[in-house]
Amino acid sequence: MTGYNQAQQEKIKAWDSAVSDTVQLDCRLTGSEQDGSFEALADQLEQLAHHVNIKRSREPVIRFEKNLPGLLIKDNILYSALPFERELGVFLKGLGWLNDLPGIDDDIRKLLEALPFNVPLKLYIAQACPHCPALVETTMLLAMHSEKILLEIIDGSMFVKAAQDDQVMAAPCLILDNDFRWTGQVSALEICRMMGSRDPSQLSTQSLRSILEDGRASWIADQMIERDEIFEGFFGLLLHEIWSVRLGAMVIVEQLAEEKPDLAKSLCDRLVSEFERHPVTIQGDILYALGEAGSLETIGDIEKLLETIGEEELKEAGLEALESLRERF
Repeated sequence: MTGYNQAQQEKIKAWDSAVSDTVQLDCRLTGSEQDGSFEALADQLEQLAHHVNIKRSREPVIRFEKNLPGLLIKDNILYSALPFERELGVFLKGLGWLNDLPGIDDDIRKLLEALPFNVPLKLYIAQACPHCPALVETTMLLAMHSEKILLEIIDGSMFVKAAQDDQVMAAPCLILDNDFRWTGQVSALEICRMMGSRDPSQLSTQSLRSILEDGRASWIADQMIERDEIFEGFFGLLLHEIWSVRLGAMVIVEQLAEEKPDLAKSLCDRLVSEFERHPVTIQGDILYALGEAGSLETIGDIEKLLETIGEEELKEAGLEALESLRERF
C-alpha cells in the first residue's frame, strides 16, 4: 500500500490539531489478502494523528453482509476502503462527527426515528471518483444519527468480487437491502423515504438476520402472522450456514407453530424439497423444524427421508421429529 503523500499528511495533522477528544476505531481483519493494507493504514493514521486510537481485531463483522476487512468507525459503519485521494477529507470529517455530531433536517430526523427495523446499506465507491465523497458524507451522517442503518462503504476496485457479486457497474452505487439501488447522487431525504417504505414481506435474508441478531425474533414471527405469510427471506434464515442464525429461526418456527399452526405447516413442503441440497448439520435442523411445524402428512415425508439417511445422529433427529408429530396427531 502506498502511504500518504506530504499534502495528505499535513491534512491529517491539521485535522488532528483541531480536535480535542480521542477517536477510537476498530481495524477489523478477516484473513483476506487486503488485511495488510488496513493494518498499514492503521499504523499511519496513529502516527500522524495523536487523537486516533485503533484497535486491531479479528472478530467477524457479523452485522454486515460482506464481512470485509476495514475500519469499524461505529458498530454500524464499516469503512472497507483506504481513505486516500478524494476520500480523505470526508473520512476525517466522519471521524470528527464521532465526538461532535452535527444536526440534521427535522423531516429526515423524523423518518430515521420511525424506522421499524435495521436497514442494510452498501455504498460502492472508487478512489478517483469525484462524486463519491458527497454520497459517503450523506450516508455516513445518516448512519451516525441512526444505529438502525448498517452502512458498508466499499471500494469496488479493491474488493472486485464483492462488486461483481452485487453487479456494480459504476460508482457511486448505493444499494438498499440488496434490492433498490441508486447510481450517482441521491438526497438524504430520498434515501430515508425509501428506507421507511419497505414492505416487511420483501425483506432480504440479510435484513431479517440483522433483526434476529438484535434479539427481535418475535417481531419477525409477529409480522408473518399478521400477514398470514411466510417471508421468502425467512427460508434463508432456516437454511443458513451459520448455526446461531438457524437457531434463532427455530425460535420463530416454534412461535408460529404455537400461535398459527396452519401458517407453520406451510413451511414443510419447501423444507422437505430442500433437504437433499444441504449438509448434514442443516438437515438436522430441517428435521427439527418439520417436527415442530408439521402436520399429519409430514409424518410420511419424514419417514421417506429416513429411508435415505445413513448418519446415526441424523436418524435420531428424524425419529425425534416423528415422535413430536405423533404426540400431536
